[in-house]
Amino acid sequence: MAFSFKRLFQKTEAKSIPLVPIDGECKELCDLYAEYHFRVLAFKGCLNLIANAIGKCEMKQFVRGQPVKGAEWYLWNVSPNKNQNASAFWHKLIYKAYKDGEALIVSEPYGQGVVVADRFWVDDEKPVYVYRDIHIGKRKIERLNENDVLYIRPNHDNVAPLIEKMGDSFLKLMSAAMQNFQFNAGQHWKVHVDQIFNADDEWRQGFQEVMDKQVTPFLNSTSSVLPEMDGYTFTQVSGGGKASDLSTKELREMYQAIWTETGRALLIPQALTGGNQQDTTDANRQFLSDVIDPLARLIEQEVNRKRYTREQFLNGDRLRMDTSAIMHFDIFANAANVEKIIGSGLKSVNEIRELIGDAPVPEDWADKHFMTLNIGTVDPEGGESK
Repeated sequence: MAFSFKRLFQKTEAKSIPLVPIDGECKELCDLYAEYHFRVLAFKGCLNLIANAIGKCEMKQFVRGQPVKGAEWYLWNVSPNKNQNASAFWHKLIYKAYKDGEALIVSEPYGQGVVVADRFWVDDEKPVYVYRDIHIGKRKIERLNENDVLYIRPNHDNVAPLIEKMGDSFLKLMSAAMQNFQFNAGQHWKVHVDQIFNADDEWRQGFQEVMDKQVTPFLNSTSSVLPEMDGYTFTQVSGGGKASDLSTKELREMYQAIWTETGRALLIPQALTGGNQQDTTDANRQFLSDVIDPLARLIEQEVNRKRYTREQFLNGDRLRMDTSAIMHFDIFANAANVEKIIGSGLKSVNEIRELIGDAPVPEDWADKHFMTLNIGTVDPEGGESK
């Protein structure tokens, strides 16, 4: 029998199930949902730092040891598949790799490219791993072998659940600080009733109606009038609309602590997660050395061992993820360094232009390597030979 919403509501009305007010519960759920976003924002923000850096890397293709721009170069740097550019592809890969602790790259089931799987299951009990129930959008691949996939796992153990538990602890502290902040910012009054206390239900109901209809709107309004009644004396005991400076400082520090500890778990320097724009050069170098370079090598090695045979790799056919373009390069600030690099024969003019994003010069001399006359081989007798 098919499911019917109409019959469901008819049965509900017939039974006359009493409605239960859930306003308080909904407010608590909304507060938890808002606090949860502090943790998610920090985690995704740190992942964006990593993904943005990986997205700036260039997958360089080499054929017999010489750089070329062939089909593999185009695949990884421009268009991995029909529906994504390279930047979107790398962002999804990094997000899945760190959120789930692993990511899987498979051949595009509807084209010639590669895609990142949405979910999958690894059967690691076999001598050679098997990957099952691989979902790519609405498509599903039942089974692939180890040689058919690229498996990316940044850490031996997934750190995302640990970061989540750590975030829960900070959210409890933040929730307590917010309650303290709201209490100090609110108004708290006591009412002295100049008569013998009468605890019957009728008196309490009348008193509550007076509070709800006259006193509460007065406290919550920016401008209102409170009738003064004989027998009632109102005295303010705390609050007054001024929040404690200490409370706001505590909230900012706790919010920043979530970013700092999330970044620390991912080995990201505090200077990059704290929003401080001064003196980040050393922090960027540490970020590249501790996070990006190992991840780039991991991806590079997995791609090379699956897409090239051993003979091809040993003969110089390979892909290399170049991380040198991540740091912003100011050609005017580094003019002296550029001159030394060209003058020492390390790079040609066109190689330098490629590094800074300029078009190559269509001249033979631009591809040659130059060396200044004051540099030469060391003479065994001492001195230099030209």
